[in-house]
Amino acid sequence: MGGTEMVVSELESLRQQYRAARPGYQTLADSVAQQLRDATRKRGVPCEIDGRAKDMASFLKKALRKDYESPWNDIRDKAGVRVITIFHSQVQEIETIVRELFVVHHCEDKRQSLPPDTLRYLGVHFEVSLQQDSGVENDALICEIQIHTQAQNLWATVSHELLYKPTQEAPTDITRAIYRLMALLELFDGEVERGRDEILQLPGYEEAHMLITLEQQFYTFVARHTDTDLSKQIIAVLLPLFEPEQASNYGSVLEPFIEHNRDKLEQIFSDYAEDDRNPLLSQPECLLVFERLSADPFKLAVLWGRNLPAGLLRSLSEIWGTPVDV
Repeated sequence: MGGTEMVVSELESLRQQYRAARPGYQTLADSVAQQLRDATRKRGVPCEIDGRAKDMASFLKKALRKDYESPWNDIRDKAGVRVITIFHSQVQEIETIVRELFVVHHCEDKRQSLPPDTLRYLGVHFEVSLQQDSGVENDALICEIQIHTQAQNLWATVSHELLYKPTQEAPTDITRAIYRLMALLELFDGEVERGRDEILQLPGYEEAHMLITLEQQFYTFVARHTDTDLSKQIIAVLLPLFEPEQASNYGSVLEPFIEHNRDKLEQIFSDYAEDDRNPLLSQPECLLVFERLSADPFKLAVLWGRNLPAGLLRSLSEIWGTPVDV
């Protein structure tokens, strides 16, 4: 059964079956998306995640469009979650998280599985189900997870306009132009990450090192947009508090501090989640301030008082429980 040969009674039967099952698939998509949000946040991997159950019209159209032997069993994306990352190396981190959280039934890396002369969208696709102790009803249902970089997601968005099945082959010059687009996407992902890594190795980029470290740790507590320009300004002011080797390898300073104080920090960010009196609580550099309040509050207060609003540090120091006189 498949394609336009499907009779009306078969299509109506599919519609009724999916109408009854769709709430369960939405619950599944919501659960998978939330578990991924929690896990990526705890690991400091920034990404965009959304989940949904396939809408009825899309489900029925796919059943009509494809020559499925059994549309109900063969349509595997009734529940779907999309994860969009910034850097390609983060795709591998999320792959690891997926394998830890879920029962993996199938995994395909489109970059590896497709022939180099085949035009299709890129990314890593999983078919998973929940662990048996998930507490979610129908935990054996299949959910598709798509992991893309932002560049790959752009290609997925526009590729269907270029990659429909033609009645005749496109001219060679058009085909070559599309291949160049795909090559540029892969080149973009690779060069952006390589360029960032090489820049961070150059002298004078200690502030950038510190900001990346702070952002990664901050994301484990608060997954929200931050003001990068403000972070750079404050880090530049506070940089003299550190020896050069500390600044260039700030993770070795910050990570032990975070782990020792994780419960306290989680409580602070929970208690002040809706408190907008100190804007720095929604900025990653507040972690640097808390760390310096524990390590050397006197030098922090002196340097801060010469360059930044005293009230901001006074407020943060009271929240941390180490009041300073600025």
